[in-house]
Amino acid sequence: MSFQLLYDQQFSRTNSVNCDCSQSVQSGFIKVLVTGEIASEGADRRLLLRLNGVNSGYKSFVRYGDSGDWGDDSGLFVGRSAWKSDGTFSLDYTIGYYSGAQKITGSGLCVFASGNDIVGFETHGYMLGNGPVRNIDVLIAGGLANGHIKIYTI
Repeated sequence: MSFQLLYDQQFSRTNSVNCDCSQSVQSGFIKVLVTGEIASEGADRRLLLRLNGVNSGYKSFVRYGDSGDWGDDSGLFVGRSAWKSDGTFSLDYTIGYYSGAQKITGSGLCVFASGNDIVGFETHGYMLGNGPVRNIDVLIAGGLANGHIKIYTI
């Protein structure tokens, strides 16, 4: 399996990172890796991925323990902070795009660690649309984060 780096960036005190892929992905797989620290500012904050700047037409679900949450349609919901606390997080998410398909799909794993607590997420979602993936936004809904993101084609 061959990986080609599309994007590599550190980020600081932001609620969004726009990852402009150096080349659009016409078909295949994209691996998104993110790690960092989130400042929750007294509330649970959601971590979202948004493709090509599109802010609607998503359906996603995260599972943790014996529970789960549905995301709204504004992005791929991939995890959230917990206990209204700041924490360390990491995300490993794979986007699958086939040029003849009606949806772009994805799945992955995400973990948030806060103090001595930890919550792990299994996440699945799709976006309506069939164009090539040109950019990926990483969004922290309501909070701020510092971290590092890498995006690869597979």
